Amino acid sequence: MRKYSASICLILVLAVLTLTFGLGLVSGLDLTIEQKAVSSQAIIEIERPAIFDLTITNNEQSATTVEIYTLVGRVDLKPEHSFIIAGNATTTVTLEAYPRDIPGYFSFEYKIKDTVGNIQTDDLAINIVNLEDAFSLYADNINPDSTTAVIHFDNLGGHEFTNIEAEFSSVFFNKQETFSLAANEKKKFIVDIDTEKANELLAGPYILNAKLKLEGKTVTVGSLIRFTEQSGVDTTETIEGFLLRRHETTKTNRGNIPVNAEVVVKKNFFPAMFTTFNIAPSNKDTVGFNKYYIFESVLSPGEELRVVTKTNWWILILIIVGIIIIAYLAKKFLTTKLRLIKKATFVKTKGGEFALKISIIVKAKDFVERIKVIDRLPGMVKLYERYGTITPDRIDQKNKRIEWNIESLDKGEERVFSYIIYSKIGIVGKFELPEAEALYEFKGQLKDISSNKSYFINEPGKKKPKIQKMVDDLL
Repeated sequence: MRKYSASICLILVLAVLTLTFGLGLVSGLDLTIEQKAVSSQAIIEIERPAIFDLTITNNEQSATTVEIYTLVGRVDLKPEHSFIIAGNATTTVTLEAYPRDIPGYFSFEYKIKDTVGNIQTDDLAINIVNLEDAFSLYADNINPDSTTAVIHFDNLGGHEFTNIEAEFSSVFFNKQETFSLAANEKKKFIVDIDTEKANELLAGPYILNAKLKLEGKTVTVGSLIRFTEQSGVDTTETIEGFLLRRHETTKTNRGNIPVNAEVVVKKNFFPAMFTTFNIAPSNKDTVGFNKYYIFESVLSPGEELRVVTKTNWWILILIIVGIIIIAYLAKKFLTTKLRLIKKATFVKTKGGEFALKISIIVKAKDFVERIKVIDRLPGMVKLYERYGTITPDRIDQKNKRIEWNIESLDKGEERVFSYIIYSKIGIVGKFELPEAEALYEFKGQLKDISSNKSYFINEPGKKKPKIQKMVDDLL
């Protein structure tokens, strides 16, 4: 019987060692991931996700079962189920990202994990927009000779829309249309102008609106339509940057007569708070949630109007980080029911050794109990075994650790613990002490707190501070 028991134990030990060794040989995922954006645009109101085709190649010989997920709480991913990739094979997965966030560009990390916990990470960047910002509305310039206007209505993302009821309106016309838009499709509408009314208008920009009804929502997309004279004006635009978005528009008078040049910048009300311009706008207008900044100038031949728009998202990031830090510090201060202060005071000794008196002040902000105060000594000093009014409950010389126990403290009550450390080796410069710690219970919950950082600066030849206590028999 004893032989069988010994054999069973030996088999169990070998099994554990084999399992441990096998786990040590498990390697991370070896996948090649290629992204293709079907639509990097996500629309909040109608829950249209950003869509990507992920082409995943398993570079291992054996098949693996994986799932895709993200730890970012601001976005949900589909599919949520796991799937199998055969060894040395490639599969394509359609990944949908549903954001729960404010409009703007958003980059986040997603993970691919197999059944044994190996993880490979990658990044996705999506553009979160409101429904009205999923479309672009603009019109060709019209002049006094125009009898029709050309309206352009573009689908800016990779989503399909059906049965869109649109009403295009301006001072020049009013037109209703019902149509559908394929992904990234651009449509053009030609409408008749009320020429009698147009003849009464001055040249300049006028509001163009498109009131849309689709998928149970009603939104307004705004733009401008320009009523111009016959002139030659060239327009160039450059857009660059991500977190610091820079958009430059330049209008140059290529004609031979002075002309009125206009540059119109459209911003959603939220990005507008972080937007600056190189010059002040001539006029401002608001349509729905959008703001329009109009820059106008009379250009002589060869002159130009240059408008540089900068949207700085770093400001928003810094504000969010600041709020998080302030909230964390405020929460920590309000939830801490015990205050721990550590002080170091120079002490003169009979033999002239370097010595410090360490004082730890424990003050309760509320009733707390079962308090354990812990302090540690620096490695190069020794503990002088004579203490203040309260002797430590435990001294660990090996680990240089001192402990005091307090049964309870009422609100506003405090205790002061003190001891002396010394060193036969002269210490010059800044001498930093470890932080003291305290464990305590408040309403049945165990909490901990650390003291401030305490240090002493020893400068030879410089007059020491006033002596608080004389230790004649330190050594």
